Amino acid sequence: CDGSGVYLHLELGDNDVAGRIATEIGLLTGLRRLDLTGGSGSRLSSTLPTELGVLSDLEFVSFRNNSISRSIPIELGQLTRLQHLDLSMNVLRDSIPTAFGQLAALETLDLGHNTLSGSIPTELGRLLTARSIKLNNNILTGALSTFIGQLSELELLNLATNQVSTIPTELGQLTSLASFDLHENRVRGRFPTEIGFLTRLHFLDLSNNAFSGTLPTEIGLLQNTLRQLNLSNNRFSGEIPIEIGNLVGLFSLQMQSNRFIGSVPEEFDGLLLITTIRIDNNDLSGMVPEQVCDHFSNRLPKFYLDCGGSPAKLSCPPGTCCT
Repeated sequence: CDGSGVYLHLELGDNDVAGRIATEIGLLTGLRRLDLTGGSGSRLSSTLPTELGVLSDLEFVSFRNNSISRSIPIELGQLTRLQHLDLSMNVLRDSIPTAFGQLAALETLDLGHNTLSGSIPTELGRLLTARSIKLNNNILTGALSTFIGQLSELELLNLATNQVSTIPTELGQLTSLASFDLHENRVRGRFPTEIGFLTRLHFLDLSNNAFSGTLPTEIGLLQNTLRQLNLSNNRFSGEIPIEIGNLVGLFSLQMQSNRFIGSVPEEFDGLLLITTIRIDNNDLSGMVPEQVCDHFSNRLPKFYLDCGGSPAKLSCPPGTCCT
């Protein structure tokens, strides 16, 4: 409370609060912080009351890890001072309200692990202060609109485990982006070369989609920042670009279960920090360069190759990584 007895913070997170959310919460008109994060036992149920929309001073709201159901009320779009909104790990359904585009001060939005459906509203392109958007583990469909290119402050974008079908070239305008997770969607077509412009990117996961075609050389432009790259379980074809060897900061490289052909690039021996590399379940052939085998057999704990079969398409010098 402040000196006048007005409640500013209501923080009951991780306390196993149960039951419904009372509509009387709308009487706390001075509230700035509302934390009702669920605990390990009992959880809040029923719906989000529309009365939340009158709490115009709210800056922080979390109902994470509860059993709140039905639609997200559009009245939440009236909270124009809101900086953090976390409704993740509930059973919310229906679409993301277009009214969220009015949350001009929002920095963090987490709607992950619900059953939200429909397309990602273009109105989210108005969230110009957003740094983190998590919409993962829902049933969102359709194309990711060109609006995404307007979010120049965005550092984290998680759309994993949805049914997104297309990503726009405007993704390359997110020059602050450090983490992009798109795994387990339905994206088809070629690898977006514009990702090469994301020079602050640390984490990129495009696995379990239907990307096809060759992997562009622009991937090598991420040489100073990229730490984890997962392209597994797609339909990439052609040779592995030698520019992969430029990614000297990589810790993990996963390219298994694609249609790559040709030989293992000798430039792989420049990946000095890597701890895991998977290029198995492709159509690679020939002799793995001796310097690559020597490098990885001496220090790499996990190096997966297709060295089996009779006759084996891929082989290593005797006594090195394939034997």
